This record gives sequence, structure tokens and C-alpha cells, in this order.
Amino acid sequence: MPSDVGVTVLAALRLEALAIGGNVVRTGMGHAKAGATGARLVQSLAPGRPLAIVGIAGGLESTLEPGHLVVADALLAPDGADPIMLPQAAAVAEVLRAHGRDVRVGAVACSTSIVHGAARAELAAGGALAVEMESVWLARVLVEHPLVVVRAVGDTERHGFVLGNLKALAALRHLRPALDRWARDVAGPG
Repeated sequence: MPSDVGVTVLAALRLEALAIGGNVVRTGMGHAKAGATGARLVQSLAPGRPLAIVGIAGGLESTLEPGHLVVADALLAPDGADPIMLPQAAAVAEVLRAHGRDVRVGAVACSTSIVHGAARAELAAGGALAVEMESVWLARVLVEHPLVVVRAVGDTERHGFVLGNLKALAALRHLRPALDRWARDVAGPG
């Protein structure tokens, strides 16, 4: 379970957790596993504990390349529900930039399956920078916590899955100091 200091980091996959390093709560891939993990976490996390959902996403916006970081300021649900706004996006992006990371801030779409072709184009036309399969279901149950979503772009329409995801995993390395700094800033003087 999470340590007593810093941020609780959540990631879907073992490879993502290994790339991030340190203590990472693995949610499992997809909406069902993420929702179940969120329901368990809500019972055990200290009130107001900062959370960071970190992992790989498919890039939708045409200028994104594998390895670029996207910080979500809104999560777009596949069921058409109102977007979940993430007010800490600008703060975590600023800290990531201070740690030398190139970051884009914008909406991230969530899907119940991997998205290809026309579905990608439709999500991009709706303003999403990237697409993934866990964050909205975690955010819906962890509403009492400061929450950020940081995704490294893996595949895009122009870049394949394998090499793109290797670049994304590399981009997840060394994020923890910035996330811990953000968590300390959110917690304030203690």
C-alpha cells in the first residue's frame, strides 16, 4: 500500500509500475479492474491524500510523438457523462516542467477498449490529446482526493505500438520526484 509521504501513484500495468519505480498501486488494465481498485482504495486511503494516475496512452493529437507527456485537465468518459475536471493539472505540469520535462496539458479521453482508426479521429476531433482505459473510472470513486493524470504517449496513428510503447515507458522514468513535489505543494506547510 502507499507510503506515508508523497503521492500515491496508480498505474495499470506491471511494466508501467516498474518504469515509474518505487511504490506503485497497480490497478489492472481496463475500466472494470480500475473501478474495482478504486472502490478498494477509497476505503483505505487517508482523506485528501494526493493521487497520480500514471501510465501509457494512445496519442490522438497530430503533433504528439511517442514519449511525449500529457497531463489531463479533463477526463472524457465514453458514456457521454460530463467531463471530470482535474484542477491540479496546471500545478503538476508546472512542476514537471521545472524538472525538465516537456508537457502538454489537455483533455484525455477514456475508452472501454483500445481505439483505432476512425474512432481515434473522432476522439481527436472532440478535443482529446490522448486516449486510455482507466482514469475516468478511478476518478469517479476517488473524488475526495487531489488527483492528477499523467500519461506518456505510446502509439499514434503514425507510430507503431511496440517502439512507441518502449519510448513511453522510458518517459515514465524519473517522474516520481516531480509528483512528490506536487504532493508536498498540495499538502502545504505541515
